[in-house]
Amino acid sequence: HYLQHFLELVSSQAVIVEPTVALNVIKEDQNDNSCLECAIEGTAQYIISGEKNLLGHGEHKGAIILPPAAFMMLIEKRGL
Repeated sequence: HYLQHFLELVSSQAVIVEPTVALNVIKEDQNDNSCLECAIEGTAQYIISGEKNLLGHGEHKGAIILPPAAFMMLIEKRGL
């Protein structure tokens, strides 16, 4: 039930984008840059990831980078 609610919430807010910028912010794993590129293109408020390289940045261009558990706590706190 909890997971279903989470998936419904995310899918109702999700926007599919194709990045028009190429970043080289995360040197340790170039694939992580695609998350940042998509976040910029979609003007994301949050980036949800378990990737340590991303989490180490905390935020990028206003998008807060959180692990899934912290994002779930935020959702609960806000009553979403």
